[in-house]
Amino acid sequence: ETKDGNVDFSGINQIIYKAGNQIVANLDRASMLRADMDTLPKPDFDGIFTDLSDDKTVHWTPTPVISLYTERGCKWANVCDFCSIPWGNNMVTGTGARSAPLVAQDMKFYQDRYGSTAFSFGNETLSRQFMSDLTNELDKLGVTTNIDGYTRTDQFRQKDGSIDGDLIQKV
Repeated sequence: ETKDGNVDFSGINQIIYKAGNQIVANLDRASMLRADMDTLPKPDFDGIFTDLSDDKTVHWTPTPVISLYTERGCKWANVCDFCSIPWGNNMVTGTGARSAPLVAQDMKFYQDRYGSTAFSFGNETLSRQFMSDLTNELDKLGVTTNIDGYTRTDQFRQKDGSIDGDLIQKV
C-alpha cells in the first residue's frame, strides 16, 4: 500500500489497472511463465456440486457443466481484427495446450465422478486438429458428451473450398 492508501501494482506482471486517471498495463510478455499443460493436474471440482453442508448434490442444469481451459493463447493471434487476446496473453504466436488424450481422460473422469455430460471450453478457440483428435479419443473411451466452445469456421473448409461436413458431423 502506498502512503495515500492505494495499492501499488507497479511490480506485478500481467495486470492492467487504473492509477489516477491513467490506465496502466504491466505486460512483460518475455517474463511470462509457460506451463506445460500436460504436467498440470486436472481441475478439482469436489465440493462444487454440493449444497453448503456438503450433504447432497445440487446443480442448476440437468447435468453438471464442467468448465475446462485446455489451451493458453491462440494460434491465430493478430489475424482477427476485432480480437484482444494478444493484448493480455502470452507471446503473439505462443500457445500451450493440454493433449487431446489427456483432455479426453479428464472428461471421462468427470463423467464417471459427477455424471457430467456437458463440458464448456474456455479456450480462445478450438482448433480443427484438436477437435478431431479429441473426438477420436472420446470415441476410444466410449464417452458421449455435449461440448460448448469457440472455433473458427474457416478451419472446416477444405482445399477445394467445400465444407468438411464429415468432420463437422463427427465432432
